[in-house]
Amino acid sequence: MSDIAITKDIIRSIIPSPNLNDLSNNQSEIDNDITILLEWLSPYFPPNLLTTTSNINKDGFPTIYNKFPEPSQRIKAAIRSCLKDEHNQLEFIRLYLNSINGKFNEFFQSPIMVGNKLSFLQFIDMIKAIMYYFGIQSDYLNLTVSIKRVLIKKLSLLLSSFLIDKTNFIDEMGIYFNETLFKSPESANSLDLIDIITTLVSIDFTNQLNDIVIKLSIKRINHYIVQNCTCVWDKPLLQDINNFIEREIFPSFSIVINYSTSPQHPGNHQVDNSFLLYDLIRIADDELVSLRIKEIYSLILKFPNTYHALNDLHECLSQKFNHRDFNKIPYSYNSQAFQRTKLVEMFIKKCEDNLLHSGANTIDVITTYTKTIKSFLIIDPKGVLLDKVVRPIRKYLKFRDDIIIKLVYGFLDDNHETNELYELAQELRRPSRSPKMLQQQHEEDNSLNWVPDPIDALPDFKKGKLEDIIESLISIFNSKEIFIDEFTKLFGQKLIKFKDINEIESNLNLLKLRFGKNNFTTLDIMIRDIKQSQLLQQEADAQNYNTDNIVFSSSVLSHLYWPSVLEEINNVNFNVPTIIQQKFESFKQTYSKIKPGRTLKFVPNLGLVKLNIEFKKQNIAYEVSPDKAAIISLFSEQESELSVSYISKTLNMSEYMASKGLSYWVKEGILMELTKTLYIVNEEDDDANGDIMAFSNATSSNNSATQKSADIGNNRFGELNQLESHIITMLQNITSLPGERIKTLLKIMVPKEKIDINNVSDSSLEEYLDYLVEENKLELKNGNYNLKKN
Repeated sequence: MSDIAITKDIIRSIIPSPNLNDLSNNQSEIDNDITILLEWLSPYFPPNLLTTTSNINKDGFPTIYNKFPEPSQRIKAAIRSCLKDEHNQLEFIRLYLNSINGKFNEFFQSPIMVGNKLSFLQFIDMIKAIMYYFGIQSDYLNLTVSIKRVLIKKLSLLLSSFLIDKTNFIDEMGIYFNETLFKSPESANSLDLIDIITTLVSIDFTNQLNDIVIKLSIKRINHYIVQNCTCVWDKPLLQDINNFIEREIFPSFSIVINYSTSPQHPGNHQVDNSFLLYDLIRIADDELVSLRIKEIYSLILKFPNTYHALNDLHECLSQKFNHRDFNKIPYSYNSQAFQRTKLVEMFIKKCEDNLLHSGANTIDVITTYTKTIKSFLIIDPKGVLLDKVVRPIRKYLKFRDDIIIKLVYGFLDDNHETNELYELAQELRRPSRSPKMLQQQHEEDNSLNWVPDPIDALPDFKKGKLEDIIESLISIFNSKEIFIDEFTKLFGQKLIKFKDINEIESNLNLLKLRFGKNNFTTLDIMIRDIKQSQLLQQEADAQNYNTDNIVFSSSVLSHLYWPSVLEEINNVNFNVPTIIQQKFESFKQTYSKIKPGRTLKFVPNLGLVKLNIEFKKQNIAYEVSPDKAAIISLFSEQESELSVSYISKTLNMSEYMASKGLSYWVKEGILMELTKTLYIVNEEDDDANGDIMAFSNATSSNNSATQKSADIGNNRFGELNQLESHIITMLQNITSLPGERIKTLLKIMVPKEKIDINNVSDSSLEEYLDYLVEENKLELKNGNYNLKKN
């Protein structure tokens, strides 16, 4: 035998519940009155509801509004005799309800119910008929108020249980309200809607009704927000959403909630409409926040065009809800703490997926970082969320090889067209917090009005730490010294190339405001050297130092204070043309007269040379480095071809430097490459002469000469030419890389059987990369190689 669980239904099938039929079998002195009462009550159910076909209307449902027969005087006497006190009444209705339960069971299993799928309105008619029938009947029974309340309450629960268990009434109710509730504002005030609500409440369907209406309202609000707010970031939307709720949702919604709360006396116990509207607006805010959490990464990237969307998000996340006494709508709101956490988690995940990886461009990361600061300070002005979301970005930036130089150039270049980090240059030029402002901040932090950090702040959260974008970027690193060194190096290069000193000093003053004036002592001395050199040059010129057409302008550098510039050239030396050497010796003698007891050391590879070259009956001006000027000067002195080795020995420079200089002039079309190591002037009557001036970029003037250089270059670099496709692919994905990083990635990308990168020297790879630059396939900018932009 198998085990059978004993349930309430099994017990009832074996031992039926007592009902009115049991009274007829219990003969007593009042049997006559009981028989009369039972005959009057029989069949304990509206008779027309059990009719199969005789009274069916055109919709296929029986007509049911038959008035319950009014009792005769004899029946009334029997009622008074049998139901004379509350105890008898309570026992009687207990048995009566059991009898009704049996009739309900018969009815809901009858062909009229099983074979016909009723519409919602047909169900409503049926409910009204049943409750009307038993309501009139209970009035005739002269029940006390409390006993009548028990009868109607238990009767409604009995009917609702059969509707839920035996029919599709709930589904039909959902379909009906979905199709009609929000059709028009006028429908909200219709008597039909009020009648339906009253009928549902009469059988204790208040919770089911409210649940359906709330779900439909949320669904409609969500649909509106998705349709009208997705990717709409350039205008405020909260007022539009509120207007939609007030016009389209609230009229019908408030009618249902109010009448379902107190259907008999709606005017006395209505819920305050302001609370209902408030709850609907909270739901809308919740839905809008959920949408914006999904969009948060795009919102940050598109800033400042997304200001209004971010401000709406701030409004939703900063509203105070705890002052309300209650929330009538049983809606599970996402708490602000939960929403803030999800916002942070989503943004960090999107950053990790799209930004914080080895293939990201450093400029893009810095730009996103600055936009993140500005955006999250709109969402949360206290900075708690900002502090959380920038931590992964700061950690990533700290270990980027090129971050310092990118930031330094970004801070200083105020040209919108050339500076990809132009916003940083603008930030640097904005007034920073003055000492007075800092003192006020300190006093506020220590005043009696001090407010603790928000509860969701991290333990090491510092208010205001990230608001200043420049300070925030600098604080990524443990020391400011790396920035000071890079600024010194950059300014030193500009000074040595005779750049505008006034512009350099202006930028330096901005930096002193951020980093402190005492951190730039070395740079102050470097600027002083250049200024004194200008005065010294004027004094030398007054002594007729420059007596011919060649102008020799010099800068006298204090070698102890130019380490960032001089360290790059200590191991680089070569012979300059005789005329230049003579000019230096003459200047050196003049200097000794002006500065007795002091002497100078000539540094040939610093500075720039301005050349005017007579070429193919044209006078072409070039501004080049001294090594290139020295190389081309040899061709002006001799009419024959010159080899790399000859130039290297004559000028006492490395063959690598000689090859790079020769490649430049081949690219310009001035020279022609006869063999891998032999060069000649491209036209017999070329001549070259020059004087020292400032620097600007030169452009190619002969495409055929460039193509020939590429063909010979392919032969010169041998197996290294196999790396070109790998390098191009690498830079398409990563955009910008220094030479050492390229070599590291090539070790991963290139199979050893093709070419073993470990056997390729750094100088060979650098020479090959420079060759690709000369061939216009790559470009070298700020020490990093990029693909040449068309």
